[in-house]
Amino acid sequence: MKDISFVSAWLGALGRSIEGMTSSQKEQLFYHCGRNCADTGVKDAYLTLFYECQKDLNAFFEALNSWNYVGGAVIEANHIYEVIFKGGCMCDLYTQGYIKEPWLCECSKQSFKYVMETLLGNSDFSIEPICTVLNGAQECRFRITLGK
Repeated sequence: MKDISFVSAWLGALGRSIEGMTSSQKEQLFYHCGRNCADTGVKDAYLTLFYECQKDLNAFFEALNSWNYVGGAVIEANHIYEVIFKGGCMCDLYTQGYIKEPWLCECSKQSFKYVMETLLGNSDFSIEPICTVLNGAQECRFRITLGK
C-alpha cells in the first residue's frame, strides 16, 4: 500500500506557493498540466462528439448532456456556453486524495481551454469557473464565452 502522506504534504506545500501566485502565473503553471490531462483521451472524446455535431457548438454543448458525468448548456447561442461536470470533481489528484484545495481547478480550466482550442482553432474565447466542488459546490461548472 502506498503512503500518500509524503506526497500530500509535498503537494500541500506546493499549494501554499500557488495560492500566492497571480491568475496569470497560475494559468502559465497549469497550462501544460491541463494539456497533459486532456491528452489522456478526454480531448479525443470531445473532438469525436464535436464532429458528430457537424462542428456546431450549440449542438455540441447540448449533446454533452448525453454523457454520464459531463453536461453542457447553451446560455446564449453562438456566444456563451457552460460545461458541467455532474459527477463532481473528476481529477485523479482529487479522487485519489492527494489535493483538496481550490487551486487545482486551474488545471481543469486549462484542460478544457486546450479542448476548446482543439475544437475552435485560434478563436477568441475565455473560460471562467462558475462553481467547483473544491469551492464547496455539488458540481464543477465552467463558462466559455466566445469573443472575449
